[in-house]
Parts: sequence; C-alpha cells; structure tokens
Amino acid sequence: MELSDKLETLADAAKYDASCASSGAPKRSSEGKAGIGATSGMGTCHSYTPDGRCVSLLKILLTNFCVYDNRRTSNVPRARFSVGPIPQSPVSVPLAPPPMLREHRLYQADFLLRSYGFAASELLPAAGGNLALDIDPKLAWALAHREHFPLDLNAADAGMIARVPGIGLRNAKRLVELRQLRQIRYVDLTRLRCSMKKIAPFVVTADYSPARGAASSEVLRHSLAQMPQQMNPWSELMAA
Repeated sequence: MELSDKLETLADAAKYDASCASSGAPKRSSEGKAGIGATSGMGTCHSYTPDGRCVSLLKILLTNFCVYDNRRTSNVPRARFSVGPIPQSPVSVPLAPPPMLREHRLYQADFLLRSYGFAASELLPAAGGNLALDIDPKLAWALAHREHFPLDLNAADAGMIARVPGIGLRNAKRLVELRQLRQIRYVDLTRLRCSMKKIAPFVVTADYSPARGAASSEVLRHSLAQMPQQMNPWSELMAA
C-alpha cells in the first residue's frame, strides 16, 4: 500500500472525539514561541471547535503544529467524517456497530471487578457468550446465585451487602454503621433511596422478608429487566 493510501485510511478513520478525553492533559501551545508544538507522541492530537467540543485530529510526523491559524480555519478541509466501514477493512469487522448498551454493560462489569471484589468468572455467563443487555451484571449474578439470597442485612458483612442488587458500596457501609446502633428495618432502605423494587426479593430485615415461594429467577428477570430503546441512526444513514 502506498504512503498516500495509508494516510487516506488513517485520516478517514480519525473520527471526532466528543468524550473530551484529553481534558486533563496539560495545555500545549506554540503561540508566541519559535517551537513547533508538542512532539512527545504521535497518533491524534486534540483541538476545540467554536462551540466548545473537543475533537481528535490526525497527528503526523510527531508534531501537532498546524500551518493554519486554528482560530481562522473553520473552512479548511479536514479528514472527512464517514459513517461507513473503514475502507479495505477485514471481512471479520462487522458492518454495523455494536449496541451502545453493550459498552455500558462492560463499564459496569469493569466497575464491579475493580471496586466490588467480583471475579471475571463470576460475571461471565456460565454458558459463555456476552453480558446480558436487559439487566446489569450485578443483577445477573444475583439471579444466577439465588443460594445467597435473601440476605440478612443484620448479619451479613459489608462486602456481601454490596452485592445485593440496588445497594452500592456507600449504602452498604452506611447499613453496617447503622446496625451498630440498632437493627436495620425496611424503612431504612427507603430512606437511603435504594431501588426498592430491585432490592425487595434479595434482602431480609428486622421487619421484612420476601414471601415464601419467592418468584423464580426467570420471573424476577422479566419484572426487573429494563431494555431502553436505543436510537439507531446507522440504518437510516446507510439507507440515505
């Protein structure tokens, strides 16, 4: 592949970055100086549009120096933004992007691994495959391990309480502190603004326990599942 073809592919794949991932980076400028800008890395550099959005620009030759005055380049052609697949991409690359909800589930799973003490093997489906999209990873784990529930909040340790769907690390700590003064009651959970619909099948308090013959995991999953409607402009853009 010729160098010009490589640069065309790179430029076409350099999408706008709306995440402002470089917001914590030190400011770099060549204004009023004889230098050529930052030369510490290659790949992409970040700039800002007039409306304040952070964008990623293709960075070549180890410098972010631009021959144009960035304050007056609103009409200067840049790398084009295309919705289609990357040119000459392998056949293994899907033609449509994965659901954004799948990325959200991966972030949730990552947080459970780093902060809640979960192991990756606990979050992955026993039969293999991807994380569930209709329920979050912690709820999926709880439904698959009903032997741990309902959990007595007046006896369990903070780590296990934090594994209850609808109870986070902060509220788990608060509940442990509260029971040093008195027993935990159902109303205490509502005062902590916990998700009561999600919590109710999984906890026991001093004045509450789920009804005998509690619903099966399948029934609970159906009642607790939240499948938001995700906008998918991909098909419309492809058809345009």
